[in-house]
Amino acid sequence: MFGDFLMEQGMEIELSADIDEVVDLLDKKLPDLRCDDCSYHVSSMKGVLGSKWKLLVRAQPGAASSKSAPMVGHLEIERVSDGLTSFKIPPRQRWIEEETHPSGAQGRLIGTETQERLFTSFVLQLLNLLRERGFIDLPQKLPMV
Repeated sequence: MFGDFLMEQGMEIELSADIDEVVDLLDKKLPDLRCDDCSYHVSSMKGVLGSKWKLLVRAQPGAASSKSAPMVGHLEIERVSDGLTSFKIPPRQRWIEEETHPSGAQGRLIGTETQERLFTSFVLQLLNLLRERGFIDLPQKLPMV
């Protein structure tokens, strides 16, 4: 239910952290995130150093190459001000449009149900990490799917 909403509507939250702190967290903690036998890899699609990044999220099964791993979603992080960062997950329709646009990052999509499960798991784990670091205020740890 949440996964379907997340994929179709997207979400946006403000983090109580500088963009450099958010990028550092992603850099250090992403290798620890897992769903089933998949690990996650995030690569930059485009950005402006220190102020805005559009990121492509791939789920890498087993020992497959991260470059050939299927895309499961997009993230956008943008500096709002010192100590405040916007964290966005655009709706799935925007991902599809960017995949077919010549300047968009190329990545093959996987089945909707699998994509939804993998990306939802990624987002919930990431939100829990952001909560642990004090970047967002959530009443408790989010349950995993």
